[in-house]
Amino acid sequence: MLQPASSVAETAGSRGNSRAAAAGLMRTTMGTLTTHVLDLAAGAPAAGVRIELHDLSVNPPRLLAQAQTNKDGRCAKPLLEGSSLHAGRYCLTFHVAEYFRSAGAKLPEPP
Repeated sequence: MLQPASSVAETAGSRGNSRAAAAGLMRTTMGTLTTHVLDLAAGAPAAGVRIELHDLSVNPPRLLAQAQTNKDGRCAKPLLEGSSLHAGRYCLTFHVAEYFRSAGAKLPEPP
């Protein structure tokens, strides 16, 4: 099993931070958005997984970044960072069917 298969992430500041804002604890910069993909069945990082990041605040969702995991199961650079990373709703799509097919797994259609 590969984790995560798909996820929707909400960045800090998009929900439930009114107390933090009132206390003056809101950050002026948000840092980076990264991911790490592990192949739990193989017990190793999942190298070569294609990842897409979409902004869900617009309709249709807008593609913000595409990446592929390296031998450590990580992307070479953050998917978002600095001023590009703001409070909002994002969707990370992990193309795991491609990964498993490239490893020789036989998957049903659709996977």
